[in-house]
Amino acid sequence: MSIFRGASDFFRGVGFLASRPRLWGWVIAPAICALVVLIALACAVGALIDPAVIAVSHLLPAAIADGAASVLRIVIIVLLALGALSIYVAVVALVTAPFSECLSEAIEVMVSGTPGETFSPVRFVADGVRGAGHSARRIAVYLVKMAILFCISLIPVVGPIAYVAGGAWITAQFAGYDCYDAVWARKRLRYREKATAMRTDRGRIVGLGAVVGLLLTLPVINLFVLPVGAAGATLASLDSPRSRP
Repeated sequence: MSIFRGASDFFRGVGFLASRPRLWGWVIAPAICALVVLIALACAVGALIDPAVIAVSHLLPAAIADGAASVLRIVIIVLLALGALSIYVAVVALVTAPFSECLSEAIEVMVSGTPGETFSPVRFVADGVRGAGHSARRIAVYLVKMAILFCISLIPVVGPIAYVAGGAWITAQFAGYDCYDAVWARKRLRYREKATAMRTDRGRIVGLGAVVGLLLTLPVINLFVLPVGAAGATLASLDSPRSRP
């Protein structure tokens, strides 16, 4: 199945990078950026836990709020953590995009032997503006979907389950898209063309995104997974006609 092939693409990226130390700079630099974002979000979650518990407790009958205080706190911590993860994925995808594109280009040059484009300041700015616009649009869609799921999560019993399952699927799609965007952005695809490329090989892209999304939940490892995912997406795009833009 293509979804399993997509999952294996991530480990192809790991193997490729492991044997080529000169590419590690394009992985370490975004990891530092990701660490800054992660620390900021961890501080924000820590500051929001108590106010959130108090606010929700006031909405519940006193007998229920007092008896379920510890459970309520755990649920709120989990929901805040998942919300922070959603924001982390969105923000880190934006700040690491330039590094992932450079890494993707370096890998393509190594594999294909075709020299990359000569640097042009005008083209660099134009590409950056277009990429920022696409990223903002993609992130907005992602956060709106996650916000809707968060509202659904407030429904007793069923809500949290729907939030976790739906959030995992949406995050896998977003993470897969972001990994492949390291290739698509370099080819200067329009937003609609990227959406078409996503539909063309959705299973493989989501398979890669599922591994990346899962690893984003693991401390330390989550700092490196997006550029590694971009490496896997680049290798896949070079050997699969369906994955090429």
